[in-house]
Amino acid sequence: MREVRVIASIPDGVFVNRKHIQRLMRVMGIETLYPKRKTSARGPGHRIYPYLLRGLAITRPNQVWCSDTTYIPTARGFCYLVAIMDWATRAVLSWRLATTLEADSCVEALEEAGPPGRCSPGGLPPPWRPTPASRPWRRP
Repeated sequence: MREVRVIASIPDGVFVNRKHIQRLMRVMGIETLYPKRKTSARGPGHRIYPYLLRGLAITRPNQVWCSDTTYIPTARGFCYLVAIMDWATRAVLSWRLATTLEADSCVEALEEAGPPGRCSPGGLPPPWRPTPASRPWRRP
């Protein structure tokens, strides 16, 4: 862990250390924004699901899909990004950006990804195959 050697300065020229700033923040009720300890602690009664892909060799496109939901902080709150990906090719099959964390955007992304077997042998879905026009930053 890196040691912080910066001394905070108050505008009138008085130097204070980190512990004094921590105490003042605690008195004023100000908190920093970072993940707190034990954010991954399991809740009481939470069921542990088995990992179904253990021992499975993922060797071809369209064998296993995965989804990921992540939040993006904005000035007015959060946006939620849902992505459906193919594990073998790591291609993004579909994605949705929503302002609420509801199942509608997840279902829409899954329906847009299409039925299993949609991918071509190359791995990428046909409408998303890269072309020179889709990559204007690369020189031919």
